[in-house]
Amino acid sequence: MTALLEDLDEDVDVSRLKELEAVIQRNKTQFLEFGQALREINEEKLYKIKSGGMYRTFEDYCKSVWGLSRPRAYQLIDSAKAVDNLSTMVDKTELNERMVRPLAKLTDPDLQVAAFQEAQRHAAVEGGKLTARHVEIAVERVREEVTDRFSPIIKPTDAWNFSSIVYGRVAIDEEDAGGEERHGYIPGEIYANALWYYTKPGNVVVEPMAGSGQIWRVWEDRDFWMRPAPWDLDIRTFDLNPRGPYSDRIGQWNMAQGFPVNHADYIFMDVPYFGMVNGQYSDRHDDLANMDLAAWTSSIQQIARSCTTGQREGGLCSVMTPNWRDTDTALILMTTLTVCQSFLAAGYELHDKAYASRRVQQVQGPRAAILNNLAKRNRTMLTDVAEIMTFRRKI
Repeated sequence: MTALLEDLDEDVDVSRLKELEAVIQRNKTQFLEFGQALREINEEKLYKIKSGGMYRTFEDYCKSVWGLSRPRAYQLIDSAKAVDNLSTMVDKTELNERMVRPLAKLTDPDLQVAAFQEAQRHAAVEGGKLTARHVEIAVERVREEVTDRFSPIIKPTDAWNFSSIVYGRVAIDEEDAGGEERHGYIPGEIYANALWYYTKPGNVVVEPMAGSGQIWRVWEDRDFWMRPAPWDLDIRTFDLNPRGPYSDRIGQWNMAQGFPVNHADYIFMDVPYFGMVNGQYSDRHDDLANMDLAAWTSSIQQIARSCTTGQREGGLCSVMTPNWRDTDTALILMTTLTVCQSFLAAGYELHDKAYASRRVQQVQGPRAAILNNLAKRNRTMLTDVAEIMTFRRKI
């Protein structure tokens, strides 16, 4: 027995192992207590006194006594360690294993805390509860920052699709726990990519259809996605119906009546999509969201002319919109072509195109399943991709 316990302190309390195993037995579904007990058994090598020294390794002990694989045992231990690191900033009872497990990818306790704080901040902006998704995204952000590489949300191709959305819906108020569900929105990653590819230091950037101010949320986080050398921009935002937490930064403006500033180096517009957002923003007849095709087309033409008055030669203007497909009538409208023709006629030339999946903008549920079946039945494909067309003011 003495030889088997040579790595243990002479005053090892055998009863402590029994106490810890009793904790595990009572808390097999509670990752924190389970992980903390396993951690102590491992660090103090208490497993060596089990059954007369039968288990020479911690892994053998976990597998034989608790049916745990090596990865699962250390997963529980690492999750418990992460909770200990967060103990001064959050109530442990509010955490679950899925939420803290991603933190194990960060071995530095300070980085774990930084990632968790980042996750809390994003959850607060979205107006919902903190979830594992927020933590997973925050951990990846911190890992990228430590390695000082380019941000993963900046896409190297013209397919701007995002498997994990960092900048989800912005909550309008405290009661809007699900985010801005009543209105359309685009993930902030699209703003980040547009600003990355189409702006230069010191540019005046105008977003005349800013909605709830998602662009401000993204801009405040520029140290992350503008790595490794962020640059300064002069951002100005407007909307027909300003709303949301950034509404004090959004001026009220109707683009059909002209451009809101004298000069813009870069313009970005996520225009209300024809036929998809009727009544979502207001009941005003001059709201693009509520117009029929003739009025919508006329307004887009006027907006294009307004942009020319606010841009010097060589300035860039991006417009985001999908095409429209009506599954009830099988009507297909190439509204992206309408936008393109309007800006070409107003004095622009097409400079670039990118494509973004619209699935992140849509609620996937029973209604979506019904629409999918209707589209197949009527042989009319639904619109799943939006185009980000970027125009250059002709020289």
